[in-house]
Amino acid sequence: MRKEKFLPYFMIIPTIIFMLIVHFFPMALGILSSFFKLNVMTIYNWVSAPFVGLTNYISVFTGEYFTNFISSFLYTTGFVLLAQIACYILGMGAALLVNEVNYPGRSIVRGIFLFPFILPIVVGITNWRYMFSFEGGMVNNLLLNIGIINEPIVWLVGSNAFFTILITFVWLSWPFWFIVLLASLQTIPKTYFEAASLDGATPLQKFRHIIVPLTSPVTKIIWLLTFMWYFREFNVPYVMMGLSPSKSANLLALHIYSEAFRLWNFSEGAVMAVIMSILLIGTLYLQQRVRKKEEDLLE
Repeated sequence: MRKEKFLPYFMIIPTIIFMLIVHFFPMALGILSSFFKLNVMTIYNWVSAPFVGLTNYISVFTGEYFTNFISSFLYTTGFVLLAQIACYILGMGAALLVNEVNYPGRSIVRGIFLFPFILPIVVGITNWRYMFSFEGGMVNNLLLNIGIINEPIVWLVGSNAFFTILITFVWLSWPFWFIVLLASLQTIPKTYFEAASLDGATPLQKFRHIIVPLTSPVTKIIWLLTFMWYFREFNVPYVMMGLSPSKSANLLALHIYSEAFRLWNFSEGAVMAVIMSILLIGTLYLQQRVRKKEEDLLE
């Protein structure tokens, strides 16, 4: 009986060890490094690094560090919200097209929609980088040929860089929304739509009063997960523009990495990473509280 009682705990020991090594130990190391003065001279020997307490945190919240951090934070927040809105519109539109309309080749269309999701991330980003290039890029050539612009646009530098990474990221990310929303739509009984049609409901009314409420539980989960995933986006700006992007494309994760490993301000980079983690955990906590209150009201 004792063996059976402790067997489940014994079997999860490898998972606990793996989680400690892969997640919790690096996290603890990052938090610890934020309290030391680590630079290019002391990074190889932590014993020689002086303990400075909250000095690094004070430094990040004052002067140029704070200005750059807030700027990156605001651009990242705008990037996340716009990406979520665009992905929801594209994902829901494609899901409705595949789910509601019966036409030949629907399975092929579904596979085409999933192409950005199965394509290797770096390959997809690199393709978009060449498409947005100043000379010979497909985007500039297309806009020039149809007469929208008179001269090529610099997409990868300046304020246009924000929309460049946003478009690229949305193209890579919206198929995930499509998959989940399509699965949610397929759980809605057809009788609801048939009854609404008999009552004379328009497609917009069906969407507002049937689809939105019945898919809202799944939609809320997607918004929560993608907010945390998108907020730490690193690949798109890094592959397209490297470690020195324009101010509008300097997302928070890239800014932290550049601060720590390009400018060698390891301690300040660790502080920014800790602050970013606290913001994400706080957002998760608030959203969970709101969700719990909604569930309590329904009960």
